[in-house]
Amino acid sequence: MRASVSVRFLLKCRKERHTLKTNVIKIMSFLLSVCLLISLIPAQVVHATEPYTLKETEIAPGNETADIMPMSDTDTEVLTLNVSKNVQISAAGELKYYRFEPDETGFYTFTSSNITSGDPKGWIYNKNWEYMSENDDTAPGNYNFTITYHLIEDVTYYYIAGSYGSTAATYNIIVTNSSAYSPNSVGVMGNSVTVPTTVAYESYALTFTPTESKEHVFYTQTVSGNPEIWIYDSSKELVGSNDNGTYNTFESRMAVELEAGMLYYLVLGHSQPSSGTYTTRVMREIDIESRGCALKNDQSVLYVDIHGPVEQFYVHQWSFHPNPSEAWRIEKQDNGYFTIRSAYGSKKYIGVSGVHTSVDTILLYDNICNDTYWKAYENSETGFVLVPKRAECYVLVAPDYNVGTELRIAWLFDADTDRRYWTTEPRTAAQLVAQEMTMWCWVAVAQMFADHYYELRDDWSQYDTAYEHDHYGANDGGSEWQVAEGIKSFADRADLQLLVCASRSRNSNPKILSNECVDRLLDAGHVICVNRSQRDQNGDWDSGHYMLICGYVTDEETGNRLYIIYDPWPAGVKEPWSGRISRAGQIKLHSYEWIRNDGDTPNETDPDDPGSSLTGYWEGFVVLGDTGLISGTDIQEPNWPIDVWGESWDPYSDYSGTD
Repeated sequence: MRASVSVRFLLKCRKERHTLKTNVIKIMSFLLSVCLLISLIPAQVVHATEPYTLKETEIAPGNETADIMPMSDTDTEVLTLNVSKNVQISAAGELKYYRFEPDETGFYTFTSSNITSGDPKGWIYNKNWEYMSENDDTAPGNYNFTITYHLIEDVTYYYIAGSYGSTAATYNIIVTNSSAYSPNSVGVMGNSVTVPTTVAYESYALTFTPTESKEHVFYTQTVSGNPEIWIYDSSKELVGSNDNGTYNTFESRMAVELEAGMLYYLVLGHSQPSSGTYTTRVMREIDIESRGCALKNDQSVLYVDIHGPVEQFYVHQWSFHPNPSEAWRIEKQDNGYFTIRSAYGSKKYIGVSGVHTSVDTILLYDNICNDTYWKAYENSETGFVLVPKRAECYVLVAPDYNVGTELRIAWLFDADTDRRYWTTEPRTAAQLVAQEMTMWCWVAVAQMFADHYYELRDDWSQYDTAYEHDHYGANDGGSEWQVAEGIKSFADRADLQLLVCASRSRNSNPKILSNECVDRLLDAGHVICVNRSQRDQNGDWDSGHYMLICGYVTDEETGNRLYIIYDPWPAGVKEPWSGRISRAGQIKLHSYEWIRNDGDTPNETDPDDPGSSLTGYWEGFVVLGDTGLISGTDIQEPNWPIDVWGESWDPYSDYSGTD
């Protein structure tokens, strides 16, 4: 309904103190139809100034006409902020016209008070005399009107004061800053909301309560118009606003730090004097732990991979393989951003060369710079988006579903159909290394374990570790103790405190890590050292072999997980003319059942790994760094459960109460 439409056509419900008339029945029938149509609108959007029911302009009972006509400014009185005016309505249908121009953008309340007689009623129109809102009663039993609306600075608005019913009325009116008021009714902001604004300066106010204290980004996707958005705290103090996002003329992008549990008001409108329909979305910054991982696109189901492997310059997507070209190390930086560093070759950083969506935008950089900083945000249940610091209005996308396609960036404001959502899978950024002697698997695993968590010493070798622990002979194997001490040696962390658990050789009732515990450790960015032991013909423990579980991949067809295992066997061969160790070792994919292998038959051949000479049990154990739980030479299992990083933890439990 707008000013050009006669109020004869507008809706009105008779108050209880008046006698119902026949036309009220027709009006109620029409209102019911309107409500049914409104219920079909998918997004919950409620006009900022609607009181307790959804209604349009009301007509006083018994009034044949009460037209609101556009007036020139000379025929309207000026309302000054916080200055009261007396209104006298001498006859039914009489209206008083006022104009108000706010100095600052924000919430303002037009209200009546001090009623001497009658029943006040108020309206608000924009500068073009287009209807925006109205109110009759502030609350049941309170006949004063209250209209709270979000107004734009230096724009003229028109307030109209009248009377409800067929009687005269006398009362006061005032316009105040609404910091002491709340909008009469607001919608609730979810992950997204679509609002139609049909007249200039019209806006919608919605509440938003964040669940975490994080940076939140509100952004628009336009069907029509020129969006502008604002956000206020519960006291109506402005927190942030945006008209045009960077690099874009029309869309809005607003990044603000919000506090968990606090009420905020999000106002959705248009840059004057536009109107139209658009969708507003919100996404929340998330922390990605500094760890090794693989980056998988949720839509293409392909992995971020280095193009090459020789040039190491471009980044593309590829099907799963356990090689280091798909392994990345997420590293949190002091400025709040993180970097994505390759675990392969020269270990370069993923960066953005510009703010365009063409090929050759996503490159690999030798060093950290402004182009290599990223943030991650979540706004769906399917994954997160990656936003480069240099191009904050863009997101990393997989351009198609094809293997080998180079990655690009796309507009944040585009529809979410461009393969923009990513997830991480645990994948160590450590390099696979081979053991340099037949019995030095324990040394190689200690080296890979240290490489996963720490920077390796440049002046240290497998021989140095073996010699340090008096196990430097070709046939000198090591125990869990030697592995733990070897980690300290490679990391150059003599003060490192370690925890060793799940060792079969120290249990009268041998156990092994539960499947859920393995997943939990890997998801938290850890690696798991295991010793696959074998029995002799008499059933006694004979020898074993250390390996490292360092990640998993999910089989898309079955949904089962296959665990990535770094095996330092076969041993590397030292080249006599160069002293270099020829690459050996192997990367295996096995199920948890293969890892657990509870079969007790001596020298049983493993059906999942027929080429392996090892049979029997895994002597599985975990080494957790920096826990401060156990140190020195006395490595014994504690009484489980124990407190690890503030959380009760039992490596053997399935976390459902069953050991």
